[in-house]
Amino acid sequence: MLFLTLALLAPHGSGAAERMTLEDANLRWSGAQCQSRAQIILSGKVDRKGVVNSQWMVWLRPGVTNPNAPPAAKGRFVFSSGDSLLRKYGSGAIPEATLFEVVGWNEEKRGGPIYLEVQLPGLPAGGRLYFYTPKPPPFNRKLKLKHLADCERWARFEVFEIVEAPDEQLVEVGTPTEQQPPSPGLPAAVHPPTPVVATQVFDPAVTLHAVAVQPAQVVPGGEVLLVLTYQISGVPPNSQFEVTERRRLTFDGRELTSFDEQVARGAGSFTSKLPVRLPTDAAMGFYGVEASVELAGVIASGTAFFQVIR
Repeated sequence: MLFLTLALLAPHGSGAAERMTLEDANLRWSGAQCQSRAQIILSGKVDRKGVVNSQWMVWLRPGVTNPNAPPAAKGRFVFSSGDSLLRKYGSGAIPEATLFEVVGWNEEKRGGPIYLEVQLPGLPAGGRLYFYTPKPPPFNRKLKLKHLADCERWARFEVFEIVEAPDEQLVEVGTPTEQQPPSPGLPAAVHPPTPVVATQVFDPAVTLHAVAVQPAQVVPGGEVLLVLTYQISGVPPNSQFEVTERRRLTFDGRELTSFDEQVARGAGSFTSKLPVRLPTDAAMGFYGVEASVELAGVIASGTAFFQVIR
């Protein structure tokens, strides 16, 4: 069990917990790279959906050294693709100083529990860090948006060290306001206009900072946003080039459908959102989104997950 030091709702000398929005928190976190401040011990049990939890991380109040003292708060990770994690880390623990890529803060649903979503580069595994109140009953009640300011500090000071923040304020690509109804059994996609392409000699680089699904839980017939956050560099200034954004929707290891979008991009950071409506008969369970961004043969890829519930 991993014990850290933290004050409930007033960490690191703060007074009353200030209100923080998801947008506020994601200005610092979304697209950032961070390192774990301590090892993250896995439970070793992968459920039938491929999910594995970490062991509890317990935070004590400042000055308290007795591990049996009442905790101030606790948290744990929920990782998808648990088998890949256990193959990678045979010891059952993700080592200290492991690099993570941050997707960002989100709610399970409006008014529901909050979590910090991260990914492990080079692995199909994504993780969500949830925070829990220690006050019974019940002990394991997840914290919500009103505690975001405290949870953000706990993540920043006790769980992760941000080693590379987003380079600049992200530019949001316009999201279509209307979409056609879905074809039977398939989500609907909205296609942007054909870009104007400039031809120049360059040495491009693509960095896919994050793949995310908003919301993280949805009912059959509901709509999700498939969000890509990425950066284009190594191209001449004041020029635009054809970039292909690919999103592949999977369930139980099978491809359901895919979306390829061609857009015009220059150097900079971007957030691209594609609205997708699920069929009304969509099966319950975890769905994967395998995404990539390609520019002139240079490809960056990542994965995210969401859950269909009743």
